[in-house]
Amino acid sequence: MLLHPELYQERYFETYGTTPRSADNSVALAIAFFSFLITILLIYGAITREPTYLLPFFCMQVFDFCVNLLGAVGAISYIPELKLMLKNNPNFPVGDAVDKMDMTTLMMTVVMVSVTILTIKAYLIACVWSCYKILLSFHVKKARNAFMFQINQSDETETHSLLPNYEDAVKDTPKESPPPYTSN
Repeated sequence: MLLHPELYQERYFETYGTTPRSADNSVALAIAFFSFLITILLIYGAITREPTYLLPFFCMQVFDFCVNLLGAVGAISYIPELKLMLKNNPNFPVGDAVDKMDMTTLMMTVVMVSVTILTIKAYLIACVWSCYKILLSFHVKKARNAFMFQINQSDETETHSLLPNYEDAVKDTPKESPPPYTSN
């Protein structure tokens, strides 16, 4: 259902008490753009196996989890206001059912929905973190192999240049044997 912009602003004002500002829309557009950019970095980092590209997305997820946690605590704290807001919102499809609920049922519903959403978000954070750890261990293993390859190559060249050949080593050894061990 599309509304004419003036009707939309009237309904928005009736529901929330303010009119939407273009600055709010600009901030929302900037947040959406940067979220998209960070998500593209995540995909690029996963494809190229670069763990550092996953960190911005991880930080964004942790920040989103914290904001949702605060929102859930706020919603639980203000159940009567939440009930009134949901009842008066014309875009909320089950506003009448919310109006008929008692406060404990509404509170338990809000708690269950909040816990479910936070659990899913925590699981997704754990997925990104485990992917980061796997890519990091891949990089460490790759760096260790490259380091060992360089050491092995340099050892071969240094071994040939530092050690004397066999004839020189035999020539330089003393001819007499060491003195025997004697006890006094």
